[in-house]
Formats: sequence, C-alpha cells, structure tokens
Amino acid sequence: MKDFKPPQIKTDTCMIELTQSQEQALKLLDAGLNVFLTGKAGTGKSFLIDYFVEKHKEKNIIKCAPTGVAALKIDGATIHRTFGVPVRLLGNNDVCRSQDKLEVLQKANVILIDEISMCRIDVFEYVIRSLRQVNLSKKQLIFVGDFYQLPPVLNENKEGEAFHKLFGNKLYAFESNMWGSSNLITVELTEVKRQSQKEKEFLYSLSNIREGYPVFGIFQIANHADDNAVSLCPTNAKAKSINDEHLSRLANHRHYIATKTGKVEVADMVTDEDLVLAKDARIIMLVNDSGGRWVNGSMGTITSLSDNHVTVKIDNDGEYRVERYTWSIKEYVLEEDEDTHEKHVVEKEIGTFTQFPLKLAWAITIHKSQGQTYDKVNIYNGFFANGQMYVALSRCKTLNGIHTMGALQRNELRYSQAVKDFMTTTIKESNSIVPRILEEIKIQKIKKIRACADNAKTQLIQLNNARSRIRDTQKQVSQSNTTDVIRPLVQFIKKEKEKVANYYKEVEVILKKANNEAIGYKQEDGIANLLEDIRCILNQIKFIDYEINRISEDVVMALQKVQRQEEYNRKIENIHDCRNELTSIATLTHNTITKIQEARSRFTADNKSNAIQPYVDAIRNDYENVKNSHTRGELLLQNAKREAAGFDRDAKMAQLLGDISNILKQIGEDHVAAQVIASDASHVLKLVRKKEKIKKLSIIAVAIIMTSIAIVALVMIL
Repeated sequence: MKDFKPPQIKTDTCMIELTQSQEQALKLLDAGLNVFLTGKAGTGKSFLIDYFVEKHKEKNIIKCAPTGVAALKIDGATIHRTFGVPVRLLGNNDVCRSQDKLEVLQKANVILIDEISMCRIDVFEYVIRSLRQVNLSKKQLIFVGDFYQLPPVLNENKEGEAFHKLFGNKLYAFESNMWGSSNLITVELTEVKRQSQKEKEFLYSLSNIREGYPVFGIFQIANHADDNAVSLCPTNAKAKSINDEHLSRLANHRHYIATKTGKVEVADMVTDEDLVLAKDARIIMLVNDSGGRWVNGSMGTITSLSDNHVTVKIDNDGEYRVERYTWSIKEYVLEEDEDTHEKHVVEKEIGTFTQFPLKLAWAITIHKSQGQTYDKVNIYNGFFANGQMYVALSRCKTLNGIHTMGALQRNELRYSQAVKDFMTTTIKESNSIVPRILEEIKIQKIKKIRACADNAKTQLIQLNNARSRIRDTQKQVSQSNTTDVIRPLVQFIKKEKEKVANYYKEVEVILKKANNEAIGYKQEDGIANLLEDIRCILNQIKFIDYEINRISEDVVMALQKVQRQEEYNRKIENIHDCRNELTSIATLTHNTITKIQEARSRFTADNKSNAIQPYVDAIRNDYENVKNSHTRGELLLQNAKREAAGFDRDAKMAQLLGDISNILKQIGEDHVAAQVIASDASHVLKLVRKKEKIKKLSIIAVAIIMTSIAIVALVMIL
C-alpha cells in the first residue's frame, strides 16, 4: 500500500474558509516572519500549517516533530533524525556535527517544528545551536503547539538530577534564552473548529480547565464505560490492563508480526510490532483510507481475521477489509536538480514499517491521544502530568461523547504556572505589536502588487509594439507575390507570435504572484483595483494573442496560395515544354515518314538486292528513330500527367494534356506506318535475295550438268 499523504489543499482562497485568527497567522507566515503558532485543541493549527506548506511548494521546508507518531502525522521526520540529536541528556556544548545533515539544514528556507510543547529545553537549545551553524538568521522558524497540553518527557530516575543541575526547574522550550532571541511572534488561534460553537458551556469549561480553573460542572459521571468508546488512561499500566482484560475474554487470539526495512526505531512504530488481535476486539484506525471508508481515529470492531487481511466493522458505517499498510520513515537530504544543478531539500525514505493500520482501542494513554479526535471517550482519573486532564477532555468532538469514569478531582487538575505566565505574557505582547506588523506587511504587499501591475503594463506595451510590427509585416505579405519574399516575412511573424505567447505566460505568472501576495488583503484599499488592472491587461493580451494568431494563419495561407500558384505556373510551364518537345518530335517523325516513303519508292522486287539493301538499311534506321520518338512521346505524356496531378479539373491543364495526347496519337500513327513500310521493305529484300539464290543455284546446277556431260563424252572418246 502507498504511504498516506495529507490531503492536497488548493491555494485558491475561494476553496477554503479560514477563521479570523487563522488569516492573521497566515499573513505573518507568508511574510516569512518567525512565528509561534498556538491555540486551544481544535482551533485548526494543523490545518493552517498544511495549507501554508502546500501554498509554498517553491520553498525548501523541513517539517519535524519530537516524536515519530507526530512526525508521521505531518508527513515529516523526527527532530532527532533531522538534527542528529543524541538520545541522552544534552549539554551546552552539544551540537549537530553531521556534515550531511548540516548541508541539508543550510539549504532549508523554513524550519517547522510541530508539537513544540513536547520538545524539551535541552533538545530545543541543541536545535538552535545547530541552526546557528548554517545561518539561522536567514531561515524562517515556525513552532506549532499548545504548551497547556502535555509537557516534554523527563525521566527523573535516569537523568533528572543532572538535568536539573543544567537547567534548574526549566523544562519547556520557551524557558530557554534562545527562545527569546529567536524573534518569534506569538499568534493564538482562538476559534475552535473541532467542537460545535453551539456547545458554549463545553468550550467555556475546556478553556478554564486548560488554564487550571476547575470548571467541572457540566461533566457527568458515567455509571459504566461505553464499550463503543475509547478509554483514555493516564498511565500505560491502566491502558494495558483494560486492553488485556477485554482481550482475555475473547478466543482465538492471532499474532501479526510487523515487517521492517531500513532504519526503524521504536518511536517510529505507530502500532505494535507484535499485534495481538481477536474477533470482536475493539480497534482504532491509525490512517486515513484513500477510498474514504475510514479516517485516522475511526473506531470499529473486528469481525474476522485471516493471514493477509482483517475485516473491521466501522462504527456507524460498513464492514471493510483492511490490509497491511506501510509507513515510510523519512529523513531530509539534498538532491541536485538535473537541469539547474541547484540543490534542493527533499525527503528520503530510510526505512519502512508494515503492519495492519490499527491497534486495540478499548484503551490508550492520554499521551498517545494528543493530537487525535474521537467521537466517544471514557476518561479515567489519576491525572498526574500538567495538561493531562485538559488533553483528555478535549479529545472528544462533543460533550455528549465524554464519559468520565469518576468525578474529576480538583487536586488532579495540574498545570504549569510557568506555562500560564509565559502564554499570558507572550500573547499579550504579540497582540500589542501584531497590528503594526500587519500594517507594515500590508504596505509591502501593496508595493509588491503595484510592481506586478507595472510589470504587466510593461509587458502590454512590448506586446503592442510586437503587434504593430506584425501588422506592418502582414501588409508587406499582401503586397508580395513570390515565396522568396513572403517566406522570411512569415518566419518573422512566427517568431513574433512565439514572443506574444511568452508575454501571455509572463502576465499569467505575474497575476498568480499578485494573487498570492493579495491573499488575505483583497478587500484592502487599492489592492482589488491593482488586481483588476492586471486581469484586464491579461484579457487584452489574450485578445492581441487572438489577433496575432489570426494574422499568422492569414499570412501562412497567403504563402501557401502563392506557393500553389508558383507550383501551378511551374507545372504549366513543364507541360508546355512537354507539348513543345512532342510537337517537334511529331514534325521530325512526319519528315522521317516522308523519307521512308521516298526510299521505298526507289526499288521494286525486280531490282537486285545489292541495289535494294541501302534503301532498306535507311528505312530500318529511320523506323528506329520513329520508334524511339514514339517511346519518348509516351514518356512525355506520363510526365505531363504527373505534373498535372492535383490540378485535374483545371481547364488549361486539361487542354494541354489533350493536345499532348492528340500529338502522341499522330506520332503513333506515323510509328505504325513506318513499321508497315519497314516490314514491307524487308520482305521485298528477302524475296529478291531468295530469287537471286535460286538463280545462282540453277546456274551452278547447269554448270555441274554440263561438266558431267563433258566428262562422260571424254570417257567415251578414250
């Protein structure tokens, strides 16, 4: 199966709906400022970041998070992989020393860290020190998270004493001096998208609990757990006991062992490496289905198991076959563009983890639930960490879906005073300066959009100049009648037409750039008019482009017309030549026939063969000439017909072909006459020779007879 990718978000503002605070945050992010994006659970932090990343594809953006699960959720990498963070307590001198990773960081334009509240102070300072090696001042920092939620993990038994020696009571990233020197503007998203705005009491209670005020009245104690809800537990032990208890009631357990390739750490495993399932087990889906049958967080029940798939009945939906899923474990590397040879930051797969995309979900820990949303939850007491109660209660979409398995206790409502003080102060400070910053951004936006409009006007002026040149050239074409003159003019118009197409593309890019600059500012004075000016220019260019295309087609047609006329004239001339040559051949043939007839009249069968022979030789020679003339005439007719191809219906062509056929017919008649005379002359010569031969033989016979008589007489005398 393919890796799950976050949904593609179109950057056309008419396709999305942002809250007022999201629009404000986006303006600051688009301006390239360093931003700490925070807000209550469900205010759309992840949505806004996905939108920002999709909008700025041209930038080298590194997305990372403190945990493997959080990194997979944003389709990024862990902080530890991205920065080469050692898995131990980090000191003041620790810094990334991997040349490969530093080269990647050097090329990055934006460093985005999600779930920043889970990033411990020593890791945060390691990250900042590492970025200082690669020109931190030229990079945009975006930190996303809610410090009122769960804090970073610190193992007091293993590293607590050493940690506190280095950092005292400080734990969070914001407690570092490096946070203050990072020039971060805090933006709090305030409109909750996850819960319905109608549940005002619910939202009011969540907001108070987030800040440490025990407003528990609206949460009712459940008599028993809802079997169709996921139980949120404060500890691993509690979650495991609930899952084990429920699983033990089911028969025929099956073990599914995950497949790993490359570098896969425990933190990268979204579900169990050894996944134990059984029919009727409650599960939670861990990915969004590409076909939309379920989403990350959908609850369901297993209805059947096989070697290669699991069948799950999704709550309030259908029964679906679930196959193994492959998670891609990634890190950032540099890749060189084949054309420009410029290096870009890209994600590289370094490992895969393949397992069924689900896990037992009678219960999970509250820590594991951070960032997730559920329809129904059973919440167990025993909260021990700052923000733990708030995270548990804010995981559910509605108040009706929450089942508290015991009264919420005031002494279990834990929060960090340091967090509260920081959040109150930083939000107050930012709220005082953000309006001024936004006004400065607006002024810069107007300048940029005005520059876009001026650029578009320049393109239009150049285009009008090109149109004038093309119109002048069109006039020259209309006044010319030879291809030698017209062809270079057509080539000139073709090149100018290509330039016009480029003008249109340029202004399209300008308009797109202006629209991107205007996102969130389209209602501001002057900006709408500037955008309309650019659109009008684009429409004018489109009209001019249409006119030039028409002119280009017209001159091409004019060239083709002249070429066809020239071709016609050439063919007519060639056929004329054929007729003239054939006329000459006919005259010569007729004269030759006269010679043949005269030669034939010079002898009869009474003449001797030696007197006839010269005439017969002359007749034969003249006949061969006539024969060759006839063959040449047939070839000329074929040439004429070939030249006339495509002009068959032309009267002039037809007349010339008719003349040639008639002349060839005359030559053919002369050829036949010459053949008859030559045959007759040869026949007469043959008869004369035969007569002469008989006569000669008779004389010889008489001589022989006379000799024989003489011999007989002589013998008788003797």
